[in-house]
Amino acid sequence: MAKITVYYDYHEGHQLPFWMFISFKRGEIQWDKRYLHIPITAPFNRKELNDIPETMASATVQLDDITIPTHRPDFFGIDIQRINKRILQEGCIDLNNIEQLVIQMCDIEEVLKLDAVRYYLP
Repeated sequence: MAKITVYYDYHEGHQLPFWMFISFKRGEIQWDKRYLHIPITAPFNRKELNDIPETMASATVQLDDITIPTHRPDFFGIDIQRINKRILQEGCIDLNNIEQLVIQMCDIEEVLKLDAVRYYLP
């Protein structure tokens, strides 16, 4: 099962969510699936931006990779096939080595059209 961590940083004197990391065991991401569904309900594991691990192989989730599943109202979707295709085109890493997906919180907010801060504040 994936572990979700939200990394916070300060902006204009307020601590706000900046990045969401979805961590897996090596080889656990099911690249043959179309979508990965992630719950948007709190609480998530909350950490400071300077605590981001640098040793894990990561894939970036772009704005166009995020979807809204109609059958799961408290989730957002990640189009795994789009990420898979991008990684294979770049040829920079073996898919089985990827241990985390990284998403900008503003991208999640954009897709969901919500103020995600209410989900991540203590």
